Amino acid sequence: MKDIQKRRKLIIDLLINAEDYLTVKKISSLLGVSERTVHNDLDCLQEKYEIIKKSGVGIRLVSNNNLIDTEITLDDRRLDIIKKLILEGRTVTINELKEQYYVSQSSILNDLRWIKNNFLQSYNANLLSSEKGTRVICSENERIKILVAYSNLAINLEQTIFQKEEIIKKFSLIYPENICETCWHVVELFRNEQFSQKADYYLQNVYRFLVALIYRLQLGNHLVAENKNELHTMQVMELTNYLLARDVYNLINENLDIKVIPTEEDILYLSMLLRANKICFLKTANGIDDYSKQFASSLIKKMSEVLGIDLTNNSQLVEMICSHCNAMFERIKNKVKHENPMLQIIKQEYQAMFELVWLIVDAVDHNISKNISEDEIGFLMLYFQNEMEKNKKSKKIIVVCPNGVVASNLIASKIREFLPPMDIIEVTSIDRIAKNDISGYSFIVSTTALDEQVIPVIQVSMLLTIQDINNIKDMYEGISECKSGSNTIMSQLKTKYLAEEDVFWSDKCLTRENVINEVCQKLLASGKVKNGFCESVLNREKISSTSISTGGAIPHASCKYVNKTCFALYVSNKPIEWGDYSVKVIIFFVLSEVDMIDSKRILTEAFNFIREQNVVDTLASATSRDKLIDLIYFGGKND
Repeated sequence: MKDIQKRRKLIIDLLINAEDYLTVKKISSLLGVSERTVHNDLDCLQEKYEIIKKSGVGIRLVSNNNLIDTEITLDDRRLDIIKKLILEGRTVTINELKEQYYVSQSSILNDLRWIKNNFLQSYNANLLSSEKGTRVICSENERIKILVAYSNLAINLEQTIFQKEEIIKKFSLIYPENICETCWHVVELFRNEQFSQKADYYLQNVYRFLVALIYRLQLGNHLVAENKNELHTMQVMELTNYLLARDVYNLINENLDIKVIPTEEDILYLSMLLRANKICFLKTANGIDDYSKQFASSLIKKMSEVLGIDLTNNSQLVEMICSHCNAMFERIKNKVKHENPMLQIIKQEYQAMFELVWLIVDAVDHNISKNISEDEIGFLMLYFQNEMEKNKKSKKIIVVCPNGVVASNLIASKIREFLPPMDIIEVTSIDRIAKNDISGYSFIVSTTALDEQVIPVIQVSMLLTIQDINNIKDMYEGISECKSGSNTIMSQLKTKYLAEEDVFWSDKCLTRENVINEVCQKLLASGKVKNGFCESVLNREKISSTSISTGGAIPHASCKYVNKTCFALYVSNKPIEWGDYSVKVIIFFVLSEVDMIDSKRILTEAFNFIREQNVVDTLASATSRDKLIDLIYFGGKND
């Protein structure tokens, strides 16, 4: 009986897809049965279908409006095949599809051709057929887009009211119900807090992308960044949204039995999706305890004082940091590590800001600073760095190169790649600098040494090295108020913060702990620090190493153990293992509570000191303490 039913459905399919009349002989040949069997089947089918028989010509199906309930329509069949290829990510065979839908091979081939030419044509995707079957070839990023397009067709979203019961009912036909419900919960939080007066268009868009994304992540599929440099650039631009996206994933994991573990690319993809749909804030239903509110308020107040930007009235920032701290304290309490995938970028690009946030956290609550991880410090830093980015004012920068305008323009183009687009970068000659008024400009980037100027000068190489770029960024931030160069920086350090008695040199093989203990004891004996300073420095190093790639390190401690702001310089003739790197030049950053307002500027000067490779190399070349003193105080000119 089953074979008969299947054969009769094949006959109907042949008639539906036929452009003209079909003969009984042709049908019998295609099905491999006798003409009598075909005639018998047609007699039975005429009870349900309007079939015209024309003698000498053949037979034709007049209408298929009366298809039996078990009959799948052409559109539905094609949508179902798309579901197998895209949603399930399967490889399908023609025989498999023929048997499932009771249609001919030519019908399935037509379906696949339609999917390729009509559905996939708008995407960077293709159908690949082999002896194993047919599958869709595309990136995971593109698959998400195609899934969204598929859901639009399958659900007819335009005709669907954007309400919980209706949406979950329809999306559950495609995706697991628990995913549909969890994603709705997230969207509902957005809706309640931000979209009461706005259309549902943006929320609909977020929902259909979010459901597709979470479904694929549960299957272990991750998004891939095609351009890592572009990824890093976007991370800086999407700081707040990045944190928001991370919180969304955390919220989803709280409500799903099967957890999703997003990669850096997954988080960034969602952050850009949220931003594109005008979503920048998530207020969860979970209550925020009083201490989290108090801590966040104190943190924002102190950071405002140090950064020179009043952030205390920024209600959105306050709410975000409160929410973050509430979750962070729970993680600290339960000793749960929350990895920050942006940590290395943060420490490379925003070293001073990273250390500054730790100092402020320590000033707000010393006990928290002893237990907080570098990952958490990195997350907190992002909030404040984002506000710094928002408050940047456009700058006018001069580029000078004696090799001509072409070379100058090349350097200017490279600078434009990492500075905001609103800045003005002008190319000029050395002669014009002497003749023209440049007081309205922020600073000069030059490939050659210049005479004393009224504005700061950054000397760079023609190739614009990473060190050059970092120096330009520092100057741009307004945290380097002097000319770049070893003598100038050393001069700033010695006259302001570095006393001769706090300069140390060694030719012994020492450990990090040896050096820290030696310097701390000297500082304690001189009365510049208090008991507990050494332990605080060691605890800070346990959180994360303060060494950098140039061969320098900048250990520091809680301000509560400092009597007088100063630097202490330690240079070793032999490399010292210092966490991530081997170092030879160590500058102890000793900051008192009374100087906290100047911490950003002072801390940056310390980083400028050890970030310049030529400075580190010059100091490391000293063969005695006397030679080291000579280099610092006399520029190595006196014997």
